[in-house]
Amino acid sequence: ATIAIIDTGIDGSHPELSGKLAGTSRAFPTGGGAGSNNQPPTAACNHATRVAGVAAAASDNSAGVAGMSWGAKLLSLKVFSNSGCNSDCSDVTYKSCGTTEAAMAAAIDDIIPLQNTAQIGKIVVNMSIGCPYNQSCGSCSGALQTAVNSAVSAGMIIFAAAGNGGIPFIDSPANCTGVIAVGATGFDDTLASFSNSDTLMITKGLTAPGVDLYTTDISSGYASAS
Repeated sequence: ATIAIIDTGIDGSHPELSGKLAGTSRAFPTGGGAGSNNQPPTAACNHATRVAGVAAAASDNSAGVAGMSWGAKLLSLKVFSNSGCNSDCSDVTYKSCGTTEAAMAAAIDDIIPLQNTAQIGKIVVNMSIGCPYNQSCGSCSGALQTAVNSAVSAGMIIFAAAGNGGIPFIDSPANCTGVIAVGATGFDDTLASFSNSDTLMITKGLTAPGVDLYTTDISSGYASAS
């Protein structure tokens, strides 16, 4: 299987991740439109590299960490702009470090033809990104929901972050029909204080450890991330 990371772009030079990359990594303009090759993948900031490490960092290599799915491959789908993001995506002056539903939809549409191909195999989509329901995003609709529908029909499984605002709504695209929403748990296996909740989680959600996970970072580094 291949985990398609729709995010800020994986740092393809990281020794724990470079050997796990499959297919051709792609980048998509935040304003929407066709993607372009980003091979080997580059990172707008550290987020996707950290996500990729948790998902599928190389194992049995006497270094660093091992991903949860050590046999899986990775595909980087970059939907953030280098010019809008600083290295850690957290500086409040970088308010343009974001993406759009149009870019996410384009990335999903781009990989649907790769499902069950010899090089890629089964695709699992990971979108650890989102926009809160109560901050103008509303429910998933339009091109993004259409892309999700097509991907699910093709047999792809899609996961998205419930959100980190500690609010009683889950983010978009986690609230899209057909997407599995994922919340975070802490050391005591209870919901992390920052993790969003919603009645939708009863029917379409799950949780996983999400506090202080040691993982890969940009510039061939490692970091503890929540």
